[in-house]
Amino acid sequence: MFVRAPKLRPILLLLLSLLLPIGFALASHGLAVAAELTPLVRNVPDVSEFTPLPEFPVCEASAIVGQPCTAAGKTRCVLVGDNEEEETLFEYTLGPSGLASKSPPWKRKLADEVEDIEALTLLDGDVIVVGSHGRQKDCTRDEERLRILRARSGSGARLTSVAKIRLEDTERWSERLGACAKELIRLPDGASAEQIALRDGVCRAIAEAEAAAGEKELPKSDEAGRAKCAATFNVEGALVIADDAGKGRLWLGLRAPLFEKQAILLRVADLASSDEGIRFDGVATIDLGGLGIRDLATDVDWIYGIAGTMADGDSSTLWRAAATDLKSGGRITSALTFVNDLPGGAEGLFVQTPPGQALIVIDGEKNGTSCIEPARQVVTGVPTFRRMRK
Repeated sequence: MFVRAPKLRPILLLLLSLLLPIGFALASHGLAVAAELTPLVRNVPDVSEFTPLPEFPVCEASAIVGQPCTAAGKTRCVLVGDNEEEETLFEYTLGPSGLASKSPPWKRKLADEVEDIEALTLLDGDVIVVGSHGRQKDCTRDEERLRILRARSGSGARLTSVAKIRLEDTERWSERLGACAKELIRLPDGASAEQIALRDGVCRAIAEAEAAAGEKELPKSDEAGRAKCAATFNVEGALVIADDAGKGRLWLGLRAPLFEKQAILLRVADLASSDEGIRFDGVATIDLGGLGIRDLATDVDWIYGIAGTMADGDSSTLWRAAATDLKSGGRITSALTFVNDLPGGAEGLFVQTPPGQALIVIDGEKNGTSCIEPARQVVTGVPTFRRMRK
């Protein structure tokens, strides 16, 4: 539930205004400062009223990405994924307020199904559709979640498959998670000792979470067991960042597990079609206060994200970090939270251009023939930030 806390904001702003000069003083004396980014706290935004996102079958909105409009005369459009709709994305037009409305042809059919769509991004104009690669609520696995699709707009509403990464063997996927350093994350030759140590630590976290959850189907009554399953490998964010050579590379953000209470990002090694499933060649972690990644977005200079609990929670947080920090992986230390009043169901983030506001889509609930709770959308301001001088 969305809860405002207007009486707390003046107190928080006063505390920040008192602490910021201390941070600048430390920086001026060459001492380490925890955060590399400092907010200009004069302009902290309020989240707008929730607005329904039209309409069934879009109930459980889970991902969003900007996309050129299909219909003539439309200038700003987005595609929305629903984690219960495995063969369709939905196109919306953004109005002057930044909110989304249905745009013809609305239903954009995928040539190949991807179950549990949890992330969307763009690479060279193509739409990257990412399945969660995670478990179902009863802890079982589903091979149709182990898919990434590279899709391209053609004539009409259909999205053509350019490349497909999939693995039709859930037992093999389980084995690869358990042998992560050998089978899942293979760093390039010449990786530094720090990169190797980080990869090994992340792999231990992934393998330990999988082992703790086991492979048995669990009843609803086993809340403790299902909580362990919620802490296993689960993708919920995707973005493309240019590497040091200027090539766009796909990074995926994990909702779970965490490594040393930090969220994990993994760089996809190759987006060519494969029946052997996904592999990674880069790893990064980011301190989001013990939260995992619920979505990712980017512009030229910044990574934006929604952070939330590994299990479904009551609230989530909007944050951003410098895009350059993700080029080669490693531990990202510049993350800065700047909004903490998003609902726990916030799962899709689109930062609108020019910067200044973001559209966030919120998960609802579906019963098969209608929305028990509709998906919703929120427009929030993105305050101005500046980088601290060292």
